[in-house]
Amino acid sequence: METAIKTVTPTNTKMVTLPSSLGQQDPDQVLEFAHKAAMALMQVIASKPKKTVIRGEQYLCFEDFQTLGRFYGVTAGIEWCKTTTNEKRAFGYEARSVAYHAGVVISAAEASCFRDEPNWQDKPSFQLKSMAQTRAAAKALRNVLAWVAVLGGFKPTPFEEVCDYNKSGDSPAPFVTQTREPNDVDAENEFNEAQWREESAPHMISEKQKGFLQRLISEKISDEDERERSLANLDTLRRSEAHLMISELLEQ
Repeated sequence: METAIKTVTPTNTKMVTLPSSLGQQDPDQVLEFAHKAAMALMQVIASKPKKTVIRGEQYLCFEDFQTLGRFYGVTAGIEWCKTTTNEKRAFGYEARSVAYHAGVVISAAEASCFRDEPNWQDKPSFQLKSMAQTRAAAKALRNVLAWVAVLGGFKPTPFEEVCDYNKSGDSPAPFVTQTREPNDVDAENEFNEAQWREESAPHMISEKQKGFLQRLISEKISDEDERERSLANLDTLRRSEAHLMISELLEQ
């Protein structure tokens, strides 16, 4: 089914046909494809030599959201990027990105990169400009596709929006593949343990999937023995198996 939407410009009004893939659809079909897209993304991330992990939580980088966007035919471009000044000196950059599907703008977002951020005080201007654009494009894609990323067990916020929380003192580039934020010894130990699990068994169930399954199992499975067995076996599940189990329990 196709849905007509109206776009207004300063000079004229015209009708644009919204692609059927973004119009009204059967919810089951939407979720079925979303699960496929999430599983495909999980396989891509699992093949990476290093993961983007902050305090045990896995984030997607801009290029990961680009991959997810390709599954839906969604791309992002920069609409504008401008300099921000402070006391007549270049202080940083602001950028606006739009996401397209079949030539139609379906999302937009603005982002910035300023020199008052701890890791960007002494960086050359071109790096700040690049990061502002990267953040804006990642956010535009996130506005449309975050719900699919969450189905795969990932955090919905792009890594580029949180990367400056890295307290190591190293300034992350736009496509850094790994960072951390230890605040104390316990947090650092937590990170090391999560990193070890991620690198030694990248295909195993994520902590987010495990927590979601624990709640679903408690709510959906009435038989006590079956419920206890399912809870006891969670740590042995692969991510794809956990994803399938979540889908089956949600359908009950």
